[in-house]
Amino acid sequence: APLLTALEAADVAEDSIETARAADRAEAGLRALTKARPRDVLEHLLPMLLPKPARGARAQAQAKTHPEVEAPLSRAWSRALAAALEVSEQQLPFHVDALLPRLCAQLTLAAEAESARPAAAIGETDETNETDQYRGRRADVADVQAIMVAVARSLSGTGVQSVVIALGKLLARGSDGTPVPESVTRERPWAVWCLECLVSGSHPALLADFACPILKNLLECVCDPDAAVVAQAGAGLRSLATTLTLEGLSGHISFIRSCLNSCISDARHRPGAESRFEFSAEGAMLIPLFALPKGVEPLLPLYTYTLASGGAAEREEAADAISDLVGMCHAPALKPYLVKTAGPLIRVVGERVPSCVKAAILQALAALLKQGGVALRPFVPQLQTTFTKSLCDPTALVRQRAVTGLSLVAPFSPRLDPLLSELCVSFQSAPANSMRTSILHAMRVVLDASGGKSTATALEKLESTALEALESNEEAIREAAASLCGGLAQQWPAPESATRLATQLSDWAGQSAPLGSSAAGTEHEM
Repeated sequence: APLLTALEAADVAEDSIETARAADRAEAGLRALTKARPRDVLEHLLPMLLPKPARGARAQAQAKTHPEVEAPLSRAWSRALAAALEVSEQQLPFHVDALLPRLCAQLTLAAEAESARPAAAIGETDETNETDQYRGRRADVADVQAIMVAVARSLSGTGVQSVVIALGKLLARGSDGTPVPESVTRERPWAVWCLECLVSGSHPALLADFACPILKNLLECVCDPDAAVVAQAGAGLRSLATTLTLEGLSGHISFIRSCLNSCISDARHRPGAESRFEFSAEGAMLIPLFALPKGVEPLLPLYTYTLASGGAAEREEAADAISDLVGMCHAPALKPYLVKTAGPLIRVVGERVPSCVKAAILQALAALLKQGGVALRPFVPQLQTTFTKSLCDPTALVRQRAVTGLSLVAPFSPRLDPLLSELCVSFQSAPANSMRTSILHAMRVVLDASGGKSTATALEKLESTALEALESNEEAIREAAASLCGGLAQQWPAPESATRLATQLSDWAGQSAPLGSSAAGTEHEM
């Protein structure tokens, strides 16, 4: 009691060196007492977060909106709690379930009081809220935040686990759109802030073991109905990436993807999701966090880091994660990161990587082209080379995605004739019929993207290649060549050239009819 009295006296007295020294001595004494008898001290101090009801109309109004908190905390008592909690490592896990909800409520009270008062009045004594237990100045947000900072600094491994679980329970209230008291809605952003404070204030070695539950709590907030919760979740993810480093988080990409997909699934099934969230042209739901400036910053650098430094499995996971994120992101928010992301993808796919990694990277590049478009024009030559080389990969999925990539990058190429010529050369040198088939499909999509701007020389090369392919014994090659001939017939500027090609195609169709019928019958039997 004398220690608390000294803190209160220093709080209400005029600022002076003597009162400041007295308060410092009282804090030091309280820390020493707490170290000696932590259980007794905490059982006495923690109920002070629930003081008796304050008198006056303002206190009654606060009691109606915040039934869990009867009166605001004083600055002196917040200082005492911070001092005691900072040295209560062993006892804190037993009190977090009672402490954290009240702390979030007090943070809400302090923030609302500050927003309602002029800046010059913040920190002044509020006489209307004084009671037998409440004396001195009301605690500002910074004063109450100091309590959580003290908690984060003093936690052991067991304490970190207890805090993460307790904050997860607080964040779960109202997250699914079910009706909750208005006070709970206002306190949820502060629960996320407490989690961020825990991440930034605790030792990385303690957090490493609890990275997954922390990530889960934060990622479940990225689609929250409350914009303040979403913004605070982004800040928490940035703090986590800073504290644990990209290397420390690189092993959790699969878990992050799972959490994001689960969050989207839950959000889409909430009442009113169609009007509350935005959707892409393909029907994918866009995550609200990724619409904010720097909203993708906590995750995209992690993915590119793992892509550049991980093993084959990690690289494939990172490339798939980039594809997922791009599909969940708003185009304006992604624009500053397009070049930073495309560069590492192109560099890695140029290395000797397994086909599974190459397929994932090509899919990620295609996703970037759909979102970025013109912004990726500086990479068009590298992208064309990447996709063209991938047409000769032995894996069908790689070749399929290479064709898709060429169809997306071709519209941004200033001249497609060199690309068409290169594809003709690749067709002649391709070692397998499956590769030749993919190259023919690529020729068709590039030809369609040219919009009739290809020169007669390029069209003649394509015609020669297509007619040669029509003589193949492989039905897949003949079908792809026939499709290419159809595209050529539409592109020829001279009517006589198109007529000549149509005649040759008709002659080929007549000669191959029996073979085609036989193939069709075989397919029917299978």
